[in-house]
Amino acid sequence: MKTIGSFVKAEDAHLLRMRLEAVGIDAVVLDDLSAQVMPHLSLAIGGVRVLVPEDQFDEACQWLAQESKTLREEETDLVCPRCGSRQVVFLHEHRSRVWSFLILFLFMLPVPFIRHRYKCDACAYLWK
Repeated sequence: MKTIGSFVKAEDAHLLRMRLEAVGIDAVVLDDLSAQVMPHLSLAIGGVRVLVPEDQFDEACQWLAQESKTLREEETDLVCPRCGSRQVVFLHEHRSRVWSFLILFLFMLPVPFIRHRYKCDACAYLWK
């Protein structure tokens, strides 16, 4: 058996195991109970490991590479609603800390300091 992945959380390891089994690759999770009982020692024991048989290791690596490529393509699937361009950037705009503090102090409503928005580099359009 060879390790195909190591995780901090047992849930992530079991998710990978189920996805591998769904495509016909046998997989086993090790050290999941140890990580659940002692989560602070999870990294010290090497994390929660997912193992596959040696004869299926190359196939599992190819599947993981294809899966990560698909996920990266889905992440960059943003399109500007105004011009249709794919030159979209994710922005972190900092709000004024003074206004956020005043709203918190006066109304007891927490206001986050950071706003997340998208900006099109082609036409400079901003949206949430």
